[in-house]
Amino acid sequence: MSVSDKYMKSRHQKVRVMIVDDSVVVRGLFSKWLGGLADIEVIAVHRNGKLAVDNIAKDKPDVVLLDIEMPVMDGITALPLLLKNYPDTKIVISSTLTTRNAEISLRAMALGAVDYVAKPQGVGGLSGAPEFKAELIQKIRVFGGVVDPVHAGGAGTASFKATRAVRPVIGSAGVSRARITSSGSSVLNRGVASAPGRDDRVMRAAKVAPSIVGRAKPSGAAAKMHPISTSLPKAIVVGSSTGGPPALIELTKSITKDVDHIPIFITQHMPASFTKILAQHIAKATGRECKEAENGEAVKNGTIYVAPGGKHMSLTGTGFSVKIKLDDGPQINFCKPSVDPLFITAATIYKKSLLSVILTGMGNDGTPGAGQVINQGGTVLVQDEKTSVVWGMPGSAVHAGVVSEVLPLTKIGPKVSNIVRGKM
Repeated sequence: MSVSDKYMKSRHQKVRVMIVDDSVVVRGLFSKWLGGLADIEVIAVHRNGKLAVDNIAKDKPDVVLLDIEMPVMDGITALPLLLKNYPDTKIVISSTLTTRNAEISLRAMALGAVDYVAKPQGVGGLSGAPEFKAELIQKIRVFGGVVDPVHAGGAGTASFKATRAVRPVIGSAGVSRARITSSGSSVLNRGVASAPGRDDRVMRAAKVAPSIVGRAKPSGAAAKMHPISTSLPKAIVVGSSTGGPPALIELTKSITKDVDHIPIFITQHMPASFTKILAQHIAKATGRECKEAENGEAVKNGTIYVAPGGKHMSLTGTGFSVKIKLDDGPQINFCKPSVDPLFITAATIYKKSLLSVILTGMGNDGTPGAGQVINQGGTVLVQDEKTSVVWGMPGSAVHAGVVSEVLPLTKIGPKVSNIVRGKM
């Protein structure tokens, strides 16, 4: 079965959507956006959580858009009751970009929500945000089963800034072709001209390049697996998107203290207001130091660094003196932050001693970076389809043949710990 086959509904079926929001303007706007689409049907609209709970078994929605702050019954209270009354639905939290709502949204995902969409502030910001509208529709289509999660144009959750997305160039072997600068940054080789003063920008490209998806292996073909490096890891890099926050908590909790002598770097597709909260959650869950990365800071062993929302994170220097670089350039793979700048620059620095992990996520971000890790002799572990919320990013890497091993989420942490201990 191909990556696409599992997710695609019949072309005659529509995604059934329930909208739950106390704002009449939001309900009307969402209904207008979705109601005009051929593959989506708004089957119910409710102004509070209780009405949704009372009607979900009858309405049978594929996807529920659930607001957080509502009278009578709020979204967090309603969420587990909705899943109890109709377990087959996929719940997407819809909240404004505030620190408080970021905290609540992460709680919601721990309770069973599959994802979130961060609403721009105010009615004017909502109606005037085409990026948000596109993200909302894309996620509904993926969770509703009418769009392949690999072909989906990234999670898009990181930035509302209207910048042209850049797709990394994929070589004939299914891995990225990259030129590495002396600073440790990567510049893609196809159609790229150096810009004065911008030689250190990661993943520059002059035009949108072909996607890895077009060269995915056909259904039934055995994916190529590369050997796990025999060199002990000196750093761990992790990329994740849709469904990533709970997966990251599970992964980092299950990694033993054997890894405390090396740094861990995480790129999760998230808005700026969310990544600091994510770092706090990881720190609390693991007892390790976890922080949002800062531009120019020296990397310390035993610290977990999270890429800030809206900034690409890459690494510069050598294995003995590594620093973090944050880049406010255009989106890559329709994402910002993107996983690829981190993976490609880390592979250049740590080479065979880099251990990388791709967790659940939409799109194909991380596949070119995984290819660079493999090219340098490092190791790539990916989450399996069964335990992924969306098998887009992991599935893309598998089908591109740039993976060392595919594992259930609960086995990735123990595997990482064993590799760091030298037990392959």
